[in-house]
Amino acid sequence: MQFGDIALHVVSDGTYWEDGGRLFGLVPKMLWEQMAPADEQNRICLNARCLLIETSQQCILVDTGYGDKLSETQRRSIKLEGRQRLLGDLERLGLG
Repeated sequence: MQFGDIALHVVSDGTYWEDGGRLFGLVPKMLWEQMAPADEQNRICLNARCLLIETSQQCILVDTGYGDKLSETQRRSIKLEGRQRLLGDLERLGLG
């Protein structure tokens, strides 16, 4: 998306799984599961997306992801996957 000399890019930092019931609250599972199928632990797959703001003078990455502070047990519990996608997406945009 372009706004004058400012370009906005959505880039991926992989996927993770969260409890569907917690995310959708009072919405019945039979309704939300049609759009977001759950796994055997009632988790749904979500994308960890970041916003890259690019101007003629600088690039700003707004990263709202999990970072690198989770323990291995925590990473496994949410099936945090594909962390190298962000670097690949940035490279495709010409940012090494």
